[in-house]
Amino acid sequence: MQIQLTVQMAEESGAELYQFNLERPIVLGRGPESPVPLDGTPISREHLAFELEGSVVYVRDFSSNGTWVNGELIGRGNRRSVAEHDEISVPGYSMTFRVVG
Repeated sequence: MQIQLTVQMAEESGAELYQFNLERPIVLGRGPESPVPLDGTPISREHLAFELEGSVVYVRDFSSNGTWVNGELIGRGNRRSVAEHDEISVPGYSMTFRVVG
């Protein structure tokens, strides 16, 4: 399954598009391995992950400072399913989720 994230920094008007194949979990954070460059001290090296289970995409929170889906805190170690156009937020960033294809 292909997913697309529209990532916007809180203090900027422009957004960046990223597309991923979810053959394996995609981990985002401020670590150098992150395919989406997230910066800032509230962002963990491994902050959140997108995971595919069957045909359902989940967001898992690994952080100390929080990950939100549509304004609801997931909680460290927990995961939440996401649907088309859901908003995922981390400190300083918002991302809109979309399935491609």
